[in-house]
Amino acid sequence: MKGRGFVLTMDSMVALVMATVFIVAILHFASTPTIQADDYMFSFAGDVLAVADKDGSILHALSGDSTSIGELMDSASENMCLNLTVTDSLDKRVYTRSTGCGEPARYVTAKRTIVNNTSDYTAELRVWLR
Repeated sequence: MKGRGFVLTMDSMVALVMATVFIVAILHFASTPTIQADDYMFSFAGDVLAVADKDGSILHALSGDSTSIGELMDSASENMCLNLTVTDSLDKRVYTRSTGCGEPARYVTAKRTIVNNTSDYTAELRVWLR
């Protein structure tokens, strides 16, 4: 009878240690985010500006045709808000477009220089979550 009590005690101790290890591992992985929201939003803003530059959407918007830049900005996820501001070389605001969200408490900004034949512009895209 003495041996049986010892085995049951060791068995319960091993189970307790294993349960503790599993609980600690689950809490650790659950509390560690895989992608930071700010990093994702900055990458997204840079991608939007790159696409808008490559397909000419920003230059079209500066000439008065804002259809393509509007479609690009409206294709973003519903929980993301965008605010595009384009300034000229004298830092004068020449174009602004927003997706209609309110003012954010925290946002991420990406910038890209757009070069035209006669002048250059700076496009600034602010991105935040609703």
